[in-house]
Amino acid sequence: MIAGDSGTRDDGVKHPTPENWLVPDETGRGFGEVNLATGERRAATGEGWAVQFLAVELSPSAPAEVRDMWEVARGVALYGWFYYPLYAIAEHQLRRVADAATFHRSRQAGGPANASFRRRVEWLIEHGVIPVEKRARWDAIRALRNETTHASIRHLVMPLDVLRVLDLLQVEIDALFAG
Repeated sequence: MIAGDSGTRDDGVKHPTPENWLVPDETGRGFGEVNLATGERRAATGEGWAVQFLAVELSPSAPAEVRDMWEVARGVALYGWFYYPLYAIAEHQLRRVADAATFHRSRQAGGPANASFRRRVEWLIEHGVIPVEKRARWDAIRALRNETTHASIRHLVMPLDVLRVLDLLQVEIDALFAG
């Protein structure tokens, strides 16, 4: 059952129509900013999220294939403003970018062909490409990639979650291809 012209049904998720597909999703409007020093509140805007998402770029030293995947993930995040479930898809895609980054880095370093994400991370650690102290982080990235890739339920995240994943993975992916 559709409630009003917004296309939002009883489940709280926007259901796109030809009339509403370019209308910002009401769910995302709830995630504004609060200045912790002053308590001032600012409403969320698509432009505000766009500036933050687009500010997180991979280094040019990352392979073009990985940077292209990164651009797709950021693009999906941008359109989460119009269809809130896209934020979760962007987050999932970012973890696939990390998987692809280990594939490309392992291949560059002469790693095993056709290895699993887990084996690539292990190999990169064994060969000093990924510092051993980063094992837990890369295991978590891999586990979350597996969980979201094989999910059987709808997964929704906040735009801030996507920004955090962007920030974290930018550092880790850039480190793979540094120097």
